[in-house]
Amino acid sequence: MRSHSLNTPILNTRAVLAAAVLATVGMLPGVASASFVLDTGTPDASSGTFVLDSSQWLAAEFTTTSTETITSLAAYLTQGVGQPGDTFTFYVDTGNFLGVRSSARDVVQTVAGTFTANGWNATNTQFTLAAGTYWLALEVASPTQTKGLDAPGEPTATSGTAPAKAFAYAGTNGQFTESSAPSIGLEITAAPSTVPLPASAWLLGSGLLAGLGAAARRRSR
Repeated sequence: MRSHSLNTPILNTRAVLAAAVLATVGMLPGVASASFVLDTGTPDASSGTFVLDSSQWLAAEFTTTSTETITSLAAYLTQGVGQPGDTFTFYVDTGNFLGVRSSARDVVQTVAGTFTANGWNATNTQFTLAAGTYWLALEVASPTQTKGLDAPGEPTATSGTAPAKAFAYAGTNGQFTESSAPSIGLEITAAPSTVPLPASAWLLGSGLLAGLGAAARRRSR
């Protein structure tokens, strides 16, 4: 019984110390989940289907409110007259876009895309966009890339968690024209951001641990 009474304060101190450690860890900076810069939702073809080939290109306008590191570009496509392994290109443009031939556009980034199966076809990437307004375009340079992939439409242009500001389509002349047609499935994913831990939180946590450690040593003696 005597031995038990001597160990009890030590055990209690250890329990308090462990709780303090957990509390301090809880004050560490949290990592936010990846966020969508553009997310037009998953299409259901209820408003028809657009074709992506060398004769027709598709695009959506979006904005960034701060500098973003882009980690993924994705398009919702179905096979159409194409096949798995067909390729296309993601273009990110700023400045001149509508009514301007491709060669005169202000292209920020180009990323190769591959059609793998019906649904979301994503490509991992790593580049930075400053705050501003941009267009994400899907383009096919020639029939050797694909004879045609289908892009199902949605009933409303405001679908998704980060809807596009506008949509545009280009015919054989390569010049995009804004359209009121319903949206297609496009996504741009940005890297998660971390919230820096205030210096006061570090001081509070380290002081708490130091004090409890000293108390534990005194009790053990």
